[in-house]
Amino acid sequence: MSGIPNYSVLKGHIVKVDEDRDSDPHYRIFISDGTKTYKAAINVGSTSKVLAEKLPGIPPSYLLVKLDLNYQNPILAELVKLSFGFTSIEKKPNTVALDYIRKNLFDPAEMEIIPTTKDGANNDIFDSLSGIVEKNINNKNVEVYVFGSKFTQGEIGIHDVHMNQGSLDKKFKKDDGVYQDGGLFFHFKQQNKWIAMFSAFQSQCWHTDDISGHANTRNNCARPTTPGKKPVIEVEDDIAASTDVLDRGVLIREALVNPVGSERGNEWITLFNNTDRAIDLSGWTIQDGLKRAEPLQGSIPSHAHLKVTLLGTGAILSNTGGIISLINQNGLKVHGVAYT
Repeated sequence: MSGIPNYSVLKGHIVKVDEDRDSDPHYRIFISDGTKTYKAAINVGSTSKVLAEKLPGIPPSYLLVKLDLNYQNPILAELVKLSFGFTSIEKKPNTVALDYIRKNLFDPAEMEIIPTTKDGANNDIFDSLSGIVEKNINNKNVEVYVFGSKFTQGEIGIHDVHMNQGSLDKKFKKDDGVYQDGGLFFHFKQQNKWIAMFSAFQSQCWHTDDISGHANTRNNCARPTTPGKKPVIEVEDDIAASTDVLDRGVLIREALVNPVGSERGNEWITLFNNTDRAIDLSGWTIQDGLKRAEPLQGSIPSHAHLKVTLLGTGAILSNTGGIISLINQNGLKVHGVAYT
């Protein structure tokens, strides 16, 4: 199988930290499962010189980071059920596997480019992690979950704690795959509060093939910020930049998840055309967390809403939390949301 090996999640308590600020920088968190201690190597920089979008004055080594200090997502209900130590994960949609593109874990447009290391306080990724981790060393009321690739050479631990698909850098394409992204979660049990951190390299594309996880040649590769934005890709490769994906061009605005009476034929979703032109929905689908698809038809006028009733034969909205994704005629995600 392609992608990173031994995809797993490590659950435990923080017992020690170590900063490595050399040419391949990592923030190391040592995690105990109550019996053994393992090392989680968190990437805080990149060695790639490739950029998926041109951002003046931004070094390619800086990471894209989403740090959510009050994270909510239906996946959290599954995490608390896990045992301490390592849990192997199948790379499938109906598991706790992370996929930044397909599982609507966060909005990529909200990711920030954070310096790896910089003089001063609270201005680089080491500082961001230290502010959370160091004050909770040996705190049994804080549980940490680390998603990535388990390693056993020399010592036992976990790495590749970042997005693991869509690489534009040929050196890292072998690690591409779907439902195998990394991530970092902290659960403050007394407050039932969660903090989550997701990171990606600037050399990774935000639309990928559903099988291989490679960057999809039909699309633009920048983060979905401005609808229809055409990115500048600084790479000599086989990736063709185009404007056939209007990221956030159509938005999922609201949904009736649990209607009174029968749910079949009574669940609905409202879409909004966020562009200055009508959009033909032929070939588009709405998909749920299990990738069951509801076909769409017709068109949405510019800046107008469209209410879509789900027939119950395609996408089904779980009453206990799930995701909703809007997929265009090329099979690429335009927008997605998660609900608890």
